[in-house]
Amino acid sequence: MPSVKFKKRLRLRGFDYKGTYRYSLTFCTHGKRRHFTDASTIITITAFLQRAAEKYTFKVWTYCFMPDHLHVLIEGDDPGADMKKFAAAFKQQSGFWFRKTRNQDLWQINYYEHVLRSDEATSKVARYIMENPVRKGLAGNYTEYPYSMCRIFDFVGQGFSLVELQEKQATLKGSPANDKKNTAAGFTLIEIVIVIVIVGIIAGIAALIIVHGVRAYSDQQVRSDVHYQARVAMERMTREIRHIRSRADIAVMGDTDLRFTDMNGAPVGFSWLNPTLSRWNGAGSDVLASGIATFDFNYYRQDGVAAATAAEIWTVEITLTAQQGAESIQMRTRAHPRNF
Repeated sequence: MPSVKFKKRLRLRGFDYKGTYRYSLTFCTHGKRRHFTDASTIITITAFLQRAAEKYTFKVWTYCFMPDHLHVLIEGDDPGADMKKFAAAFKQQSGFWFRKTRNQDLWQINYYEHVLRSDEATSKVARYIMENPVRKGLAGNYTEYPYSMCRIFDFVGQGFSLVELQEKQATLKGSPANDKKNTAAGFTLIEIVIVIVIVGIIAGIAALIIVHGVRAYSDQQVRSDVHYQARVAMERMTREIRHIRSRADIAVMGDTDLRFTDMNGAPVGFSWLNPTLSRWNGAGSDVLASGIATFDFNYYRQDGVAAATAAEIWTVEITLTAQQGAESIQMRTRAHPRNF
């Protein structure tokens, strides 16, 4: 009689994967094909990742696109956050887009997950994710790899220091029910009126508290979205500018437009047309960020004086202001191309 092979169980038995848990997820490409080697594909897949995270109330703390797989570190943002629905939606939507545009399957049928239970475990997983390209020989150190991002850890020297932790809510304490029986025969009209008035007052106070809480949460969410979008755009531009092949490969150096050829010979460009920041790949443009109110490129020589030509460029300064409603945030950074 032939032997029967059983499929390995990848999910934990008896655990519903709902709530404010942190997860380390690994999604492998179909047939271990190297689909994640160009920026345009990775930018689109990242957009699907963020869309699924917002729909199912997850925060994406860390991700790293390796050529044939993706590492993600996420955390549920409320008690109803469902990791299995998040993963299914992300794989389905990104896989559909990839099959439609590339006529190929993107993902393996399953994926790997690990539930994190301590900040120490989280730091180890973040280290593993960010140093993956270094171990595989794709980069000299994690700062040189353009296809990864970490929002939790600040990398100092060779170490990792935790700079952002969510406060864990204390265990809710219930009050025992009062099981004393009411021995009164009934209520008088005055008693009923008093109860109605008291209930109305309590309901009014509760409504004010709820409205204030909803507004505060909404304002905080807007601030978080503005900061996240600006930070992701800034990190993407900085990493790609570091990979300019040579000064001679800079085709355009304008105040709001920069175009060049990277070390792989691929055309890359960034341009701003209020309020949209776009990335150009030689054939077309993709939206890198929206809601960008102001944007500037500035170019400097090695002595700090403004560069007049591409041949003088030593660093590129990027300044942007992201705005959504009344909330805004300004960011500024400088990038030095490695080959200069």
